[in-house]
Amino acid sequence: MTKATNVHPTDDATRQKARSGDSAELARRFSSSWKLKLLASGSLTAAACLMATNPAFAQTIAPRNTPNQAFQATDNFVLGTGNVSISSDVDTVTINAAQTVINWTTLDTADINATQDLINLLPQGTSLVFQGPVNGYTVLNRILPTDNGSGQFRAVAMNGNVQSQLGVNGPIGGEVWFYSPGGILVGSDATFDVGSLILTTNDIDTTGGLFGSNGEIRFRGAADSLSAVTIQENADIIADNDGSYVALVAPRVTQGGEVRVNGSAAYVAAEQADLTINNGLFDISITLGTADSVGVERVGWFLRRTNHTMRHTERR
Repeated sequence: MTKATNVHPTDDATRQKARSGDSAELARRFSSSWKLKLLASGSLTAAACLMATNPAFAQTIAPRNTPNQAFQATDNFVLGTGNVSISSDVDTVTINAAQTVINWTTLDTADINATQDLINLLPQGTSLVFQGPVNGYTVLNRILPTDNGSGQFRAVAMNGNVQSQLGVNGPIGGEVWFYSPGGILVGSDATFDVGSLILTTNDIDTTGGLFGSNGEIRFRGAADSLSAVTIQENADIIADNDGSYVALVAPRVTQGGEVRVNGSAAYVAAEQADLTINNGLFDISITLGTADSVGVERVGWFLRRTNHTMRHTERR
């Protein structure tokens, strides 16, 4: 199967022309490393990406599993230490280390053979709050639905609020990453207010820590995966801190919400890639593209840079 490499940067400093022509060229597989640098300022542009208009994730969302906690999963800290305080409306995750990995097992344990409804991970009206060291932290949340025995998983839906704080009730900060192999839907009622954010369906290599020897984030997705990260219209993603970033990385990325970032944003359709953030720049090295026929999809999305007075909107 041939695979396309689809990247949607949000800057025009190093424009790559969107490929046009026949589908064979669009589906050309990039077997060697391909790099794209993105400046943290500038206007919005489409680059090396494939556009479509069909909405993703038309499935229904399953009922909330329990009213006793907001985030519908149980935690296991596998790197770093911390604890989780639960309530019906707000769950608080306390982070004690600069780098933390939490494996979350969903309370909804039905596999994709039993139902294709999305797992109701963070229901509407609930909140998940991270509180960590005041000098900064990075937390990888590995959301692990039940495997059907063939390496297939249900997607998860987040319709509540996610916030990350420096200290207890301190300013917004920290880098929050979410991974789930079957897909991630950020619903129209969701709000993310964080220092920086990654949403991905590609597992992240944590050998030696969250970052590689050169500071890279190592996305290592399953071969021929068609899982998607989808941001629905009216969803809000806010990363207002200076030098912040937002990255959506999956074989398919659909962006229909509002993203506000005071730094860099990138939408990357690939199964495997390395992403490095250097002084406000994204270095993206894609080693395996996507088998998905869409790649990056824009559905009436809006991006605002808070370090510019200019707004750039684009609707399709």
